[in-house]
Amino acid sequence: MDENIFFDEMKNKINIMHNILIDLKEVRDDKDKIDELFRTIHTIKGSADLLYLVDMVEVSHKVEDLLTEIRDGNLEFNESILSLFMEVKDFLALILNNIFEGITDSTIVDNLKVYFKNKIEAFMPKTILVLNNNNTGIDTKLKELSGYKILLVDDIEKAEKICYDNSVSLLFIDIENFYYDGLKMINRIHTTQKYQYLPVVLIVSKSHKVLDTIRKQIGAKAWIEKPIDIEHLHFIIKKIV
Repeated sequence: MDENIFFDEMKNKINIMHNILIDLKEVRDDKDKIDELFRTIHTIKGSADLLYLVDMVEVSHKVEDLLTEIRDGNLEFNESILSLFMEVKDFLALILNNIFEGITDSTIVDNLKVYFKNKIEAFMPKTILVLNNNNTGIDTKLKELSGYKILLVDDIEKAEKICYDNSVSLLFIDIENFYYDGLKMINRIHTTQKYQYLPVVLIVSKSHKVLDTIRKQIGAKAWIEKPIDIEHLHFIIKKIV
């Protein structure tokens, strides 16, 4: 890609990003504008990737992830996120300007990259994984929650793969229907550094005599009985997550 064409395109895309954010400041739930913002960020990331601009690619990718959660309805596009995206826009312009001016000191850029990584991750909705046989009633209750990413599965292998492919903050498991294999899976997950302290909540039909033994085996934080009580469910999630 010709250098002048690259700079012109990137400047144009950053200006478009600025204008979209100004529009979203007035109407933050404008889905068309949010989609346009996603496409613009995606184009910026793609162009930067062609020229191995790693810092720009990494931050743009994080913004894409956050926008995906907003587009999927897992997160509200609020004023704080809007302000963050304005900062990101200035950061992308800074990188572009440094390249144009031949500035090679990357200290400020490196610090800002860490700053944005932490800020964006703080906004990402917490992921709750539910392993159950679809008759516990928890599926419907969880749909009433906002601000969380809910992943529902009825298969041990799928649940374990999700853990390794995502950042799960809380695991619900219907322990009566996934007893032996479920315990083995949890023990495997807990041996990893990433999930050494992953909180687990047991879904049970009643407080039976082996419950305390199971809790000790896997270090479960709590249990919830069927049928699921919405207030109890919210209380557990709020306390643990």
